This record gives sequence, structure tokens and C-alpha cells, in this order.
Amino acid sequence: MDISSTTIADNRAGLMGGGIANYGSSTLTKTVVRHNSALNGGGIWQAPSPSVLNLVNSKIIDNTPNNCRPVGAVPSCTS
Repeated sequence: MDISSTTIADNRAGLMGGGIANYGSSTLTKTVVRHNSALNGGGIWQAPSPSVLNLVNSKIIDNTPNNCRPVGAVPSCTS
């Protein structure tokens, strides 16, 4: 999945990945993921390797209860 010049906002999920639940190979370019919520990974939930999500000039901000999970799974994403 490749997403470019988009805002992903105001979404909710029950368990994981309020904005995005990534189980493959994805790239977000000039994209904002904000104000999403889930039990964990309010902004992004990243599945284990070999799945990967790359951020290119993108922001993951103001998601509840956290921006990305598991911690360190999405390079450049602050929790």
C-alpha cells in the first residue's frame, strides 16, 4: 500500500490500528495520521516483520492512546 498527500483522521478501531493496521509493505508520503484511536496503536499498528511501514515526510500525531505500536516498529514514529 502506498499513500501520498493524504490525511487519515478521526477513525476508531476496537483493538489495534485506529488509523492504519499494517500487515504488509507500505509507504506513507506527505501524509498525516492524526486524531485516531484504538486500544493500542491509535495511529498505526505495525504487524511483525516482514511487514514494514516507511514514513516519508509524514507525521503521526495526536492519536489515542499512542501514535505507533509496537514501540520502535515504525521508524521515525514517536510514541
